[in-house]
Amino acid sequence: MPALALFDFDGTLTNKDSFPAFLKFAVGKRKYWWGMCLISPFLGLYFLKLIPNHVAKMIVLRYFLEGWTIERLEKTGQAFSETVIPTILREQGLEKLKWHQSQGHRVFLISASVDWWIKPWAEAQGMELICTRMKQVDGIFTGEYDTPNCYGPEKLRRLKTRIPKLENYEAIYAYGDSKGDRELLSIASHPVYKPWR
Repeated sequence: MPALALFDFDGTLTNKDSFPAFLKFAVGKRKYWWGMCLISPFLGLYFLKLIPNHVAKMIVLRYFLEGWTIERLEKTGQAFSETVIPTILREQGLEKLKWHQSQGHRVFLISASVDWWIKPWAEAQGMELICTRMKQVDGIFTGEYDTPNCYGPEKLRRLKTRIPKLENYEAIYAYGDSKGDRELLSIASHPVYKPWR
């Protein structure tokens, strides 16, 4: 089988985290910074490692976006993917992505980012996507996860769900930049940590 190429998004294909960038885009910079000040005690617990990554992320999403319609979130995500994401991409990362595609490799984007804003970009690039999805009820965002936060071991678990027999691939390339990518890098025949730095 052809080679498999696995790309992290934030910090690997981009030069900044798309999560706060999306929130600023969605609610405006003033409301974003004011909100971050109000929830700073919870964020302090995260930085002190007293609450895990997925809990801190849910707190932030709930504060800013709970109650938004999925239609509104998806429209905002589409606009963000078209106008903001291109400004934060690493040129070297895009070149490597296109190279893998030109070689006929199967290319995945595996990210903790939420599908609202990352799915339109991944589809435009012709990439298969594994990411975090949030729960909705009657078209309204509930403030909860629909899937576990796609971070660390969850990235590899989700990949194995999609491809149970990874050993069938003649080569696996993996690109990541943080401890959240360790598991993906560990199964790669060609792991690349903090590329293009």
